[in-house]
Amino acid sequence: MKKKKIDTEILKKKDFGKLYRFYRQNFKDHIFSKYQNYLKWQYQSQKSKFNIIILKISGRIRGFQFFIPMSYFDKSLSKKEIFLTNFYCDPKIIGGGQIIFKNLIKKVKPDFIGTTGFKTSMINYHKKLRFNVNTLKHFYLKKNKINKFKYNSENFKLLYKNDILGLEKKVFKYQTPLKSKKFIINRYINHPVYKYFIYTNLKIKNKSIIILREIKFKNKKYLKIIDFFGSNTNFKDYKNLFNYLILEKKYFSIDMYCYGISKKTVISSGLKKNTFKDIIPEYYEPFVNKNINLNCGYYVKKKKNRIRLFKGDGDRDRPSILSLNQKFKYNDFK
Repeated sequence: MKKKKIDTEILKKKDFGKLYRFYRQNFKDHIFSKYQNYLKWQYQSQKSKFNIIILKISGRIRGFQFFIPMSYFDKSLSKKEIFLTNFYCDPKIIGGGQIIFKNLIKKVKPDFIGTTGFKTSMINYHKKLRFNVNTLKHFYLKKNKINKFKYNSENFKLLYKNDILGLEKKVFKYQTPLKSKKFIINRYINHPVYKYFIYTNLKIKNKSIIILREIKFKNKKYLKIIDFFGSNTNFKDYKNLFNYLILEKKYFSIDMYCYGISKKTVISSGLKKNTFKDIIPEYYEPFVNKNINLNCGYYVKKKKNRIRLFKGDGDRDRPSILSLNQKFKYNDFK
């Protein structure tokens, strides 16, 4: 019997149609299957290439690994710091996932690989690939759990694009993977569906910023902390802001998933560790009324300091459903 030829390669534009059909066959209800332009916005790195590794058996696509380099949102950032996102391989192909990963390492040559939100059944798979596996710690603040106190709304400021352009570079030096002003603009401000709110605390000498996203569901407003930039110790200085948003902006809850900031530091900001006594939903598209554990992991070629992971990394914070009043805008920022 003739041995079947196995190939892995970076997806080229000429093969996009084949990949898209394969994707829809296996994930017919996924948002990428319904909105091709959203998939392109997230993964088309050049006019002729995508940030997708495909596995071919005798010329047919049988598996894939999507990934997002930090340079995707800012070309001055590293191409070798990446996040893995969507993965699939035909279960009939034994070791297919390891073949894809091995060739991703060979072709992309990453120094850092992060991933968040993978299934518990995939933990051993990631450990075999030498990932440091953990969970994103979940913290929250609820309206009925807050103690009223005096706050000064002049201590913090809502930022816009021009404000981001004026940030000091040292805001971004505190973490791996490295991010930037242009990263924030293209990842958050220019997002084609979601609207993000960006705040800074004006009293902090070493400036920091925090990225938030509002969710409205059944006459209540919820706030998700999506990303944070600055020294870990500066996170506690947002207690004033969190209380203001709960008390004055009438949010039912604020919550955050993160790895790399100590529990003590986060709690000093007024947030509580979620011990599952309260239900703080993660999924709203569609709504799932339960607490969710989010696995995370990272792979490093050599030791790196200050590794931090948030909900905004990779494509964890993306729409799963587009409502009738949401319009998709395909901004070609590259």
